[in-house]
Amino acid sequence: MGTDGFLLSIKTKEGHPIAVGGLCEQGYEAACLNDFLALKKLLFPAGKNIITVDEILAQALSTLSKQYVWAVGAAVSIPGYNLATGGVIGSPHENSSSAAGNIEDIGHGLFLFSNPGGPGFVVEAKKEQAERLFSEGSKLCCYGKDIKSAAEFLHREGFCFLAVADGTGTQNGGVAVGTKNELLLNMLDQT
Repeated sequence: MGTDGFLLSIKTKEGHPIAVGGLCEQGYEAACLNDFLALKKLLFPAGKNIITVDEILAQALSTLSKQYVWAVGAAVSIPGYNLATGGVIGSPHENSSSAAGNIEDIGHGLFLFSNPGGPGFVVEAKKEQAERLFSEGSKLCCYGKDIKSAAEFLHREGFCFLAVADGTGTQNGGVAVGTKNELLLNMLDQT
């Protein structure tokens, strides 16, 4: 069973751009794109609670994800926030939690690494490869919050992956998805 990737760019009812991407069972890319179109209905309450933004995103991704979605992430750009928020990544079939800076096996040969403040990554790899990729001082960690450069690196190295950086309160938010055949990237405009 192989891995496919998907990336979708939409706007919420309020006009906030969202990039959502993920890794799924081979052959389900089109179904995933269709499933996540429902994010157009997403509403973010007025106010400046950065935790609520991530909670709304995580709940929506979990609700919309079918069993063929193995890892999913999203970034949303909402004006008026000074602190980074609006980025989530992980397995939609496990309970969501704040980034802890450790490596998690989320099944299907996928490993999650998410740092508080981002970015977060899911990589299809052997455990030892994932540990090397995410170790301090590794080439991947040298890119910091620049997911575009990190995505290009992972793609050159031949990994299937998902990368997410907060889309709100930052200058470099977005989502990247890489498979053996393509690299998909959506950097959100900061408004």
